[in-house]
Amino acid sequence: MKVLKFGGTSLANYKKMICVAKIIIKKFQYEPIAVVLSAPGKSTDFILNAIEASNRNENILLYIQKIKSFFFPLFLN
Repeated sequence: MKVLKFGGTSLANYKKMICVAKIIIKKFQYEPIAVVLSAPGKSTDFILNAIEASNRNENILLYIQKIKSFFFPLFLN
């Protein structure tokens, strides 16, 4: 079994995500694989901030909105 790992830069936008998907599909046709995906672009910071705010019992809606506003455009052509 092969492990395919894709970093955040390779998932930074819709076009790059499609390229990654094509690679995964092609590799899967020939052998079993495991896939590891990093958080796209700079979204890790947004996610960590939301977790930290939650740990401080803060309202995390602002952080969730930032995460949504980062991710939603990634899937637009």
